[in-house]
Amino acid sequence: MRVPRPLPLSTLLAACSAALAGCDAEVRESAVEILRRPAVPLLTVRLDEGSVRVSEGEGSEIAIEIRRTAQALSRESARSRLDSLTVETVLRDEETLEVRGGSTGAARGAFAERLRLELDIGVPPGTAVDVRTNSGRVTLRGLRGPVRAVTAAGRIEARGLRSPAGEDAQPIRLRSGRGRIEGRRLEGRVDAVTARGRIQIEGRLLEVTAVSGDGSIEVVTGPGGAPQGEWLLQTADGSIRLALPLSTDAAVSVFGSRSDEDDTHPLDWEPLGPLAITRLGTGSGARIHLRPEDGRARVRIGASPE
Repeated sequence: MRVPRPLPLSTLLAACSAALAGCDAEVRESAVEILRRPAVPLLTVRLDEGSVRVSEGEGSEIAIEIRRTAQALSRESARSRLDSLTVETVLRDEETLEVRGGSTGAARGAFAERLRLELDIGVPPGTAVDVRTNSGRVTLRGLRGPVRAVTAAGRIEARGLRSPAGEDAQPIRLRSGRGRIEGRRLEGRVDAVTARGRIQIEGRLLEVTAVSGDGSIEVVTGPGGAPQGEWLLQTADGSIRLALPLSTDAAVSVFGSRSDEDDTHPLDWEPLGPLAITRLGTGSGARIHLRPEDGRARVRIGASPE
């Protein structure tokens, strides 16, 4: 009996590549839903998986663009999985528009199968926004109402947000279980927390809480910012960099290692037990606490950290 010769490894790899090349059948579907109604005070978004982008417009309607994508081993399977991605909207008491999205099908079977859900939402000025996802990127642009964004795993990017005015007003709240948080051109109060990831906050800031379980923190208060109240910048593993305006009136305390400051604006640090404290202006304004548990803290006045 003749034993067949084994095929060369290169031949097997070529055959596998050819087989996988036939798995590229992809079905895309895009839909736009526009709700023509007066401004709703609150928009809530709840996604199992998927990315969300919310931006402020000038109209008096909420526009939701839904992008659904599925890729599977066959076109029939891809279409079936595409149908399992659903988005529903519910108006509750004319006060809240609730948007929910996710997959209604069983768990993904074939390893080559992929699903993607993307929401791009435009809201009227001043709308309060509350976004929560189990997994996926959250992008926020130009919002002027109260904002809360939470993702269990994903990056959060905020641009041009402004927290409501008033001492009792809520800050811009950003939360990620595993992902980077980046805020640019923010105004007012910011509260950003990630269990694992870097935090970068920049803008005309009044009060900041930035806490990372594993990642560096950089906060830059530009011209027009006037620090007040209690600040806390804390990381369990990483460095902290803080830049403040020349006009800042605050007491700054550092617990842990402290690196050299900008030579053009030297600071006079006073040791107090495990802390080092410096006073800017009269020192009677904001109270700023830097806590790099396993890293160094750097403070610069009138310039952004390098």
